[in-house]
Amino acid sequence: MHDMIDFEDIAEVMSKVLTAINIDEVKKAMRWLGGEPKIEMATALPALQPQLTDSREFGAVLRALAHMYATVDGRGRGGRKAW
Repeated sequence: MHDMIDFEDIAEVMSKVLTAINIDEVKKAMRWLGGEPKIEMATALPALQPQLTDSREFGAVLRALAHMYATVDGRGRGGRKAW
């Protein structure tokens, strides 16, 4: 994930928090990735910026989610053709 995303905070959340067993942490991560302000992420990753606000950051989130979907769906890395 880190090699395809230019934003370290986003890559950390996508690779560590979205894969967590704690559903509440996953929900908070999704809210943070959506740009919601004042999400308490200190328990998962204390050094995160408080909120995503830049369009490039949101683009990186969408690319990462698309990559995750394609991988799970079998279309990533030599799997079936996408669409």
